[in-house]
Amino acid sequence: MRLHAVVILGLGCLVAALTIGTAGAQDDAAKKELKKLEGTWATVSIEAAGQKVTDAEKIKTRKLTTKGDKYTLKVGDETVQGTIEINPIKKPKTIDMKPDSGTNKGKTLLGIYELDGDSLKICLAPPGKDRPKAFATAAEDAQQLVLYKREKP
Repeated sequence: MRLHAVVILGLGCLVAALTIGTAGAQDDAAKKELKKLEGTWATVSIEAAGQKVTDAEKIKTRKLTTKGDKYTLKVGDETVQGTIEINPIKKPKTIDMKPDSGTNKGKTLLGIYELDGDSLKICLAPPGKDRPKAFATAAEDAQQLVLYKREKP
């Protein structure tokens, strides 16, 4: 009976250690990835609900700036700030954007992202919707896919 209890306790400790180790690795990877995401990103293209956005002014004036886990999104005269949480270990990599202002203040937008050097692709679902599974949009999902290019300092 004692041996049984010791084995169960040992397994419990092992599971806890593995869980903590995985969380630690995820935190380290997220910190490194957030550092790679830092900078100002100019919008290259936008697709929303299955339709390409063709308003050149809207594309040209949209800029995303990140520093650490904070972001600022400027679209024309409107500015939204918030926090981001990423998981670069998942496939595809996940991003959660939590605006502190604007229409979606206090809500979480679930998304996926892909960082390739100075190119960033983010696909976000509207608040309350499931995380996108692919970098695509359709009329029925109301997701938004944005391609960014890092601005040189």
